[in-house]
Amino acid sequence: MFVEKEIPIPVRYQLAHEVQSTCPTKALKYLLIPAEQDYKDSFSSFCKLIPICLQYSYANGANWSFHTFLKENSVKDSLFSRVYSYFEKKTDDFSILIRGLFLCSQVGVKQDFKQANELFSIGVARKFAPAFFNLGYSYFQGEGVTRDVQKAISYFQEGANLNDSKSISQLGYIYVNYGAPVPDYQKGIEFYQKGIKLGHAYTMYAYSFLLFQGEHVKKDTKKSSFFTVEGS
Repeated sequence: MFVEKEIPIPVRYQLAHEVQSTCPTKALKYLLIPAEQDYKDSFSSFCKLIPICLQYSYANGANWSFHTFLKENSVKDSLFSRVYSYFEKKTDDFSILIRGLFLCSQVGVKQDFKQANELFSIGVARKFAPAFFNLGYSYFQGEGVTRDVQKAISYFQEGANLNDSKSISQLGYIYVNYGAPVPDYQKGIEFYQKGIKLGHAYTMYAYSFLLFQGEHVKKDTKKSSFFTVEGS
């Protein structure tokens, strides 16, 4: 874990505020225990950091996800029930998205993919780019809806048109590895390259593998190493 258990709560609180502008995901970890203990304004600060972390992740494909954070840090259901209630009162795009992610994760609330997709659909109607990725992913996986890869691709494409880096990366993956309905390696690589220009970390890693193996692109181990480091 990032944060050692021995760090006193006041120190955690101070460290979180020191790094929140430069590394919001680290700040979120620092605030976890203070938020559970209701130390000063830690709970509200913790809640406010969640959309910032998500925005950071969606913008550059950082190796951070809401679900991973929940699993790795053994977050108490009681805390996230309170966090869910906090966002339930809000109607902005990120708050609605977060409620959908809660319902997918089964932390703090009962898992309900159907209701999550309804929330993602609100974001889609508002042309909120990250919502296209999440609704598309639900169709790609068949979570709460009948699996429909073509419909998933259409949502990813709409997200890509709004420069959503996760949608762009997913399209690259589908065209290179899955086929839509048949593989189109050139199209997939073009999406990977677009994701790289947006600074999407996972896309860099995926593209580095193609370069290393010489799959569908000219083998280039030097460039592969560069993108591996950049995507880590």
